[in-house]
Amino acid sequence: MAYDPSSVCRAAGLAGAAARWKKPEAIARKRELAEAQISDYIMRVVAKAPPLAPAQRDRIAALIKAGK
Repeated sequence: MAYDPSSVCRAAGLAGAAARWKKPEAIARKRELAEAQISDYIMRVVAKAPPLAPAQRDRIAALIKAGK
């Protein structure tokens, strides 16, 4: 998956506009921004890291799934 900084910028713009104009979808846009930022960070870290063992991938996936 290629690094795409525009997805974070777009999500930030949409979240900011929704909050500014007090739109009902402001919370959903904020969630989308968080997802874009987290995805962006994970893609950059994974691109630099050596391949992970299956057990390591499982532990990281469990952390993400447990997020509340």
